Amino acid sequence: MENKIVHPKLGEFIEKVLKVAHVNLSKMCQEIHMGPATYQKVKKGKKKL
Repeated sequence: MENKIVHPKLGEFIEKVLKVAHVNLSKMCQEIHMGPATYQKVKKGKKKL
């Protein structure tokens, strides 16, 4: 069973940083070799990526 840990503030922080840096989500994911689905899991705080 997977524990659900949600970190909405982490997601908000990441989105603010991207906005200030004028970087969109797809560009960030491409640069760090992370898929959008994985980003969503990180944002939601899921343990198993």
